[in-house]
Amino acid sequence: MPVYMITLHTYRSWKADNPKGYVQRGKQGIRTPDPVLASQRASLANNPERHFSDDQKQFIIDQAYEIVTNRKVRLHAVSCTPTHTHLIISWLGSEKIFSDVDQPFEQARLIANKVKTVLATLLSKNEGTTGNRWFSRGCDCTPIDDRDHLNHLLDQYLPKHHQEGGIVRIFDKGKTTL
Repeated sequence: MPVYMITLHTYRSWKADNPKGYVQRGKQGIRTPDPVLASQRASLANNPERHFSDDQKQFIIDQAYEIVTNRKVRLHAVSCTPTHTHLIISWLGSEKIFSDVDQPFEQARLIANKVKTVLATLLSKNEGTTGNRWFSRGCDCTPIDDRDHLNHLLDQYLPKHHQEGGIVRIFDKGKTTL
């Protein structure tokens, strides 16, 4: 059974001048802060930086549950902070979520992109807006290979998001199998 943690970042929330560093698409690891690059990117941006309100965070959690569970995918947990959303998902390895894709990692990426697209559409509709960028390009799909890793995420990592102003929901923790 493939199990993944999907991370979706809000638009422009992890900028190159972040004191903790930043991630460069296509390159490994955290890079040192770069105020010049951050300024260049800011001048090219078409939309303002996004941060989710408490109402938007709760909306995302509720909608993520509906989106994922309607697609033969199980949602084990979801957290949403002002700057990012995590979803821990799984599906039966024998099920093809997308008819032309066999590899679990590629399936996870397609699920993540579908969730992000639908969430963005629903957020815009809920806010009565159009043309807003809610999420950054791409996403992170981290495979969860064993029970210890899953337990760490459910028991320690996701609950820490409360300290970042996040909302965390864990579903049926005891029934999760790997």
